[in-house]
Amino acid sequence: MLPHHSIARRPHRHRPPGGSAMNRLFLRKTFDDRGTWALPVGAFMATSAIWFTVLGGAHHLMTMPDTYGLGYGFFAALALILLLVPMAALMSSAGRLMARQRDRRLSTLRLLGASRRKIRGIALTEAAVFSGTGVFLGLIAYLLLCPLVGLIHFGGRAIGAGGMWMGFPLLILGILVLMGLALGSALMGLSRIHVSPLGVRARTVPRSVRWMRLMIGVGLFLLAQIIFGALSGGIGGAFLLVGLLLVISVPLVGVHFLGPLVLKWVASSQAKRAPTAVKLMAARNVLESPQEMWRQVGGIAFSVYLAVVAGSGVALLNMGDTGNVPAEEVIFMRDLQTGVIVALTISFVMVAASVCINQTAQVLDRKELYLGLSRIGMPVEDLSQIRQVSVMRSLWAVVLISIGTAGVTMAPIIGAAILINPLTMLTILVTLGLGVVVVRVATSATKPTLRRVAQA
Repeated sequence: MLPHHSIARRPHRHRPPGGSAMNRLFLRKTFDDRGTWALPVGAFMATSAIWFTVLGGAHHLMTMPDTYGLGYGFFAALALILLLVPMAALMSSAGRLMARQRDRRLSTLRLLGASRRKIRGIALTEAAVFSGTGVFLGLIAYLLLCPLVGLIHFGGRAIGAGGMWMGFPLLILGILVLMGLALGSALMGLSRIHVSPLGVRARTVPRSVRWMRLMIGVGLFLLAQIIFGALSGGIGGAFLLVGLLLVISVPLVGVHFLGPLVLKWVASSQAKRAPTAVKLMAARNVLESPQEMWRQVGGIAFSVYLAVVAGSGVALLNMGDTGNVPAEEVIFMRDLQTGVIVALTISFVMVAASVCINQTAQVLDRKELYLGLSRIGMPVEDLSQIRQVSVMRSLWAVVLISIGTAGVTMAPIIGAAILINPLTMLTILVTLGLGVVVVRVATSATKPTLRRVAQA
């Protein structure tokens, strides 16, 4: 017999819990911490409510049986395309917020040895629970908003609460889009965790802005000018419609490529001549990731550009004497102006919601930094002002870029509209100003979260 001490003992291995058990443990821990789930659920609630409201309004306009029903449907589709950009930014903000908080916890589990299958199951389960809860609450908010939004007049009468109802088929499609976004964001975050969990945990430095954006943006603006010159020479039929769409869309793509680079230039200039520490830190906050700031406020560029262009067109259409014009045409022209203002307002609301979500997420993500700055004597008011200055300066830069782009590409139309019908253009500019105020209020709404983190 072998001596007792020579018998090799197998080390005891602790079996990790199974997939369903780990999911329950992870979700129980998540729901015990209100700060973990309240913000993602609230973000998806706001996103869903706005998304359903936009779909309901577009559905009503597209199904109007009046004489100009086809025209209403065309402009409703155009407005829906216009709102897709800030809507996509808002949706991605909600998805990234949920993924950002989840990825830090999942990366820890990955470092501790959890398998990819378990990590994937946990991520998809949490994303489905959070987004499903937010979408359900957003659906309730949409139903409550229907009577209020239904007060808007189109076609000579109010839309009504019933007119805002989109029907079950479109509602189901909208829910599937939102749920698909949430699950897609979860899977995209998992790829980074699988490749480098330590990089996610350590929050690696984002990529810098590339100069290739400048070349692409300038090239697209030159292309838009060539197309506009060709249209001015005379062209008809379907080619005219295609040309107009290109004139509108090509500069928008150019703005998308130039946006982060312009924000980097503006922030660099402000950082060099900042008179106070608050403004210096605000500029450095933008320079840390111009792409991230562009994702927050860049969606408004498309809306501002098209609002200026479409508003100029409406102003020119309304310049004549309406005494001999049929009542239906007068109503249709007024509805076009109303549609431009409504679309611009909705886009600013979506940008404000996106800014609020992202700024709150940044406060929670950098709580150690804000806590350290507070402990060395920086007041909470200064910390809040840093974030406000960085957002508002970037927003103003985006608005001015968009107005300037519209002025360059559509100078004859905009100039004529200002001279002939300045009241319509003034209304659009006032709407722009109110939209900027809404975004500022949204930024200020995150101050209680900052105060709670800084004084923890």
